Amino acid sequence: MVLFTACNKDSSKDKTDDLLIEAIINANNKESIDFDNLPMSSKDILNTEYANDFVLLSMYAPELGYEVNTVRDKGSDLGKRSDAYFNLSGRKLISSKGKGDKGDKGDKGDKGKECFELMLPVNFSMPDGSEITIEEKEDWKMLRSWYENNPGYDEKPMLQFPVTIKWYDGEMQDVDSREEMKEAKEGCNKGGKKDRCFRLVLPVTYTMPDGSEITIEEKEDRKMLRSWYQTNPGYDEKPVLQFPVTIKWYDGEMEDVDSREEMKEAKETCEEGRNE
Repeated sequence: MVLFTACNKDSSKDKTDDLLIEAIINANNKESIDFDNLPMSSKDILNTEYANDFVLLSMYAPELGYEVNTVRDKGSDLGKRSDAYFNLSGRKLISSKGKGDKGDKGDKGDKGKECFELMLPVNFSMPDGSEITIEEKEDWKMLRSWYENNPGYDEKPMLQFPVTIKWYDGEMQDVDSREEMKEAKEGCNKGGKKDRCFRLVLPVTYTMPDGSEITIEEKEDRKMLRSWYQTNPGYDEKPVLQFPVTIKWYDGEMEDVDSREEMKEAKETCEEGRNE
């Protein structure tokens, strides 16, 4: 009796790519190279699929392939670090295990809609605890230089909060934490801003993780929150808004909010109105 077996070519290819990616990641003889020294096909992919990214580091693993580290330098994912892998001929390696980024569109379609961008300047905490401030596009080179000078680190830079985002309709919004940034991105994917039908009326006061207080009397004062975290790098907790506060609905009506529960109800009202 003769048995015939069939295999899925794509599956076999994925397994081969997985092994090669692992080998490149674990290679201890990788060397940094200039972007121009990458294969032409690799550069074409990076210039298209990673058009919104800045190349931090290009590395060559002898007899294996290439590893390219990038960081997003525009849009709502500004600062997000990604890795791409290529074989010696420049073909992009596709992992079945989720290792390696898939660019703007990815291999499985759109990764999410963009409806706002981060406004510069922004600060990043580096893996060794140092900080880098990006004030203009050229400053992204400082991130590249840091990774070139610190080859033992693989962790991505961490965006520091608060930050300011600009919605594509021109409206500006302050984002105080990673959780609020996640909500903003979820709003993009649902077709609009999330929980945005009122704004806080200044002044407001925040309690910081060490028990101190910061009062925001005008928009520029929000820099004091950022400065506090720069001065106190050991804290990850977000600042806590003190109540009561006053909010201004987008129809001009003012309302006092006396507790966190009432603020939650106000945000739910926004969400209900957007879904009607």
